[in-house]
Amino acid sequence: MQMDEGRRVADNNVSDVLNTIDGYQSGAVRALAQDPPQNSADARRNGTKVKVEYTVHKRKDADGEDVVLLTITDSGTTGLDGPILTLDELGAREQDEGELFIRQGENWAAWEAQRYTKEGEDNLGSRGQGKYAYMYHSAHPGPTLDVDPDGDPANNWRMIILYDTLLPSGEYRLGARCHNPAARVFGPYLNQDALDVLRDGYEEGPIPVPLGLEPLGEVGSRIIIPF
Repeated sequence: MQMDEGRRVADNNVSDVLNTIDGYQSGAVRALAQDPPQNSADARRNGTKVKVEYTVHKRKDADGEDVVLLTITDSGTTGLDGPILTLDELGAREQDEGELFIRQGENWAAWEAQRYTKEGEDNLGSRGQGKYAYMYHSAHPGPTLDVDPDGDPANNWRMIILYDTLLPSGEYRLGARCHNPAARVFGPYLNQDALDVLRDGYEEGPIPVPLGLEPLGEVGSRIIIPF
C-alpha cells in the first residue's frame, strides 16, 4: 500500500499544529511528556505492565549535517493494531455517520485519520490532537524562506514524524506523516519493507530522514521525531 505521492489529510497543516500546541497552558514540552504515556496506558495489553522510554539518537543527513531523532517507545501495549483503512473508507464512514468515529482497537486508523472522535470519549478529549504534540517538536525551516502568498510565516516550516509497531501477530508496520505545509501520510510499509526503511532511512516523502534504527523487539509502538 505504499503511495509515492502520499495521501492527503484534510484540515491539517503546520499552522494547525503550532496554534494547538502553543495554546497548551502546560507548555509544549509538557504536552510531549504527557500524551505518550497516556496513549500507551490506554493501549495496555492484557493487564501487562506498560513501559515508555524516551531516547535521543544522533545521525547525519545526506549533506553531512547533524540530525537529532527523539524516539518514544512503548511496550506492554497492543501496538498500533487494527485494520488499515484507506482515506476513502474513513471518508465514507464520516459521511454515513455524520462524524468520523474511530472504533475501539482501530489504533492504526487513529494515526492515519484526522478530526475524529474515539467511541466512548467526549469530543473535547479526542480529535487526534495528541499527534500534534509529536509534530510540533519536529518543526524546522523548509528549503526556502519565501513567504507564501497568504503571508503566513508558518507555511515556511515543515514537520514529519514516523511511527512503527510490532503487533502480537508478528506483523510489522511503519508509516510517516509529513506537513510540508499541507499534511500527507505515507505508507504503510509492511514487514520487510518496514525493516528496510528503519535500516536505510526514510526517502519516499518530501522530507528525507536518516534512521539506522533497530526494529522493535517487543510488541508495542514507537514514535520517531526527527529534527
